[in-house]
Amino acid sequence: MCHGIGMNINIAWETTIDDIELVLQDLSEDIALAPELYRKLDLNAVEKAALDSGIEMELQTVGAYDEIKRQIKSLIVEGKI
Repeated sequence: MCHGIGMNINIAWETTIDDIELVLQDLSEDIALAPELYRKLDLNAVEKAALDSGIEMELQTVGAYDEIKRQIKSLIVEGKI
């Protein structure tokens, strides 16, 4: 009897302040807000958006940045930044 060895590949996304700075630049916002936003953003939702976007890093980056943008815009509307 032959047993196959399964391989689990764990892919993770970790949001950094640099990621937030890049999104802020794209939104023409002050990058000095990045550390504050890092504490306010739902980073689990950003990670989920990245991983749901595909297995390629480029797709994950787009997904994560779109979620960061969505959250930043929401915080602006709510007057929280």
